[in-house]
Amino acid sequence: IPILLIVRNTGTGTTSPFTGLDLITPSGFGLEFWLAMQYGTARSIGLKDQKFLELESSHFNFPADVPDCDAGLNEFKEEYINLQEKYIRRPHNRRVKYWSSLSIKYPFTFQFSELSHDWLENSGFQGTPYVIRDRRTLLTIDKWLAGRGPMPE
Repeated sequence: IPILLIVRNTGTGTTSPFTGLDLITPSGFGLEFWLAMQYGTARSIGLKDQKFLELESSHFNFPADVPDCDAGLNEFKEEYINLQEKYIRRPHNRRVKYWSSLSIKYPFTFQFSELSHDWLENSGFQGTPYVIRDRRTLLTIDKWLAGRGPMPE
């Protein structure tokens, strides 16, 4: 049986929650491998659990945490379609009235372009905004904002 085994290792001697294996099997063999691994004391998580794990440990989850790239936009569109279909399947009297009750304009999506446009318009900022993803730079800015470090360059 051809399988693809992807090793995720964060280094020797580390006990990171991201150290592990991804096993990709051909169609039709997933259940057998799943049962064998579960009986062999393997620990498995799904994509939703992996996203929560990455969130709790301050790691970016590509493409969900990168909304300004094409892959992130496609991820948001797919999630939007799934959430809207789930909402439409509910009976009309059981649906949450997002706008009339909660004043939520976009309940299933993030309108980043509209938010950034409003923020830039209200602040009077004239430059071009950009996203900082470098962890060291973000930590330096965080320390500066908390008053524990010098102003970043």
